Amino acid sequence: MFRKAIFFPVGSYEQHGSLLPPETDSFIASRIAKDLSHFYRDSLLLPALNFGISTEHNDFASTITLDNPSYLSFVSTLLNSIKIDNSLIVVINGHGGNVNILRAIESDYNYKNSSTKVFVPSVYGEKVVNRCCELFGEFDTHAGSVEASLIAYYGYGKKDKITLEDTDYIKKMTGSLRFFRTNQVNKKGVIKNTSKLVVDSALGKDIHEFMIAQLKLEIDDIFKNVNRISDAIE
Repeated sequence: MFRKAIFFPVGSYEQHGSLLPPETDSFIASRIAKDLSHFYRDSLLLPALNFGISTEHNDFASTITLDNPSYLSFVSTLLNSIKIDNSLIVVINGHGGNVNILRAIESDYNYKNSSTKVFVPSVYGEKVVNRCCELFGEFDTHAGSVEASLIAYYGYGKKDKITLEDTDYIKKMTGSLRFFRTNQVNKKGVIKNTSKLVVDSALGKDIHEFMIAQLKLEIDDIFKNVNRISDAIE
């Protein structure tokens, strides 16, 4: 029976334009993990992993990155060292560049382990993306209104209640970071669908609370179904 929730926030240390700190993704993941942990009795909140796969931002001085094989090996080693049976390790990931490797780690770990499982939910799932579009008219790719407003709500931002207009923010193609480094797409390090960047802590609060609600539903569902299937196997 899986009873214990272990929250492991992971992010990055990379440029986030002129308004946001390099730890933006880690700050977001850490706050989400912390708030989620309060819902689960005897949960364990691990320290954040503040470095990720940020090779797309390598042209910027404020970026420190791991390569794919190193990240896979390091995170796998950390997870395999957790010796707490009957636990669900929930990896809260704040950085898109980590997603593919984390998915591989999730399946590899779960196929090899029966008494502990790893779950990597999407922090920015479809419903969250839709909510962001309702509030801002879009869901930004990087360092835009969503992240800036979340960071303002958490108290780490340089600005609040401002709107910036810059046509350089508009990305040149859909999926640009699959083919080009950030600096080749936008030398200011902000990638959006529109020219408007909104920083509003009240909207950040709305997004954060919406994310927490959606993620809790997902985690509760995983607990329920993992236990149901495990019981049937036994």
